[in-house]
Amino acid sequence: MGEQHPNILRYRHALQAFNENDLDAAKKAFSEDMVYRFPGKSPIAGKYHGIEQFFKALQLIKDMTGGSLVIEPRIVFADGQVVMVYGHATAQREGKTLDIDQVNLYRFNEEGKIFDGRAIPVDLYAYDSFWS
Repeated sequence: MGEQHPNILRYRHALQAFNENDLDAAKKAFSEDMVYRFPGKSPIAGKYHGIEQFFKALQLIKDMTGGSLVIEPRIVFADGQVVMVYGHATAQREGKTLDIDQVNLYRFNEEGKIFDGRAIPVDLYAYDSFWS
């Protein structure tokens, strides 16, 4: 395997921290003025402006799942500005199980920080049902 793109390494470091429930470490990968979008009609759906608002949403997600949400990247592509991840997400909450594939897109600024992102679940109905 050749060298990985620096943005892939930044993404993987942030994801590892997230999966280990270390949101403070994950926060280092994001720009202060970032924007992130979660789709659907569930309590987590929406457009989050700024790192504090986004990380409040991530903390809510961790709280709702008892820290059980794990994202496993399967395919990761990058160029100088974008990282696209096709991965698998699993979690438990209130007797429900999340077990879906999803795409995450991240755009990086000149400093190597994520300033824009979005989650795109392959099965939006299952995603919304789990979070609602």
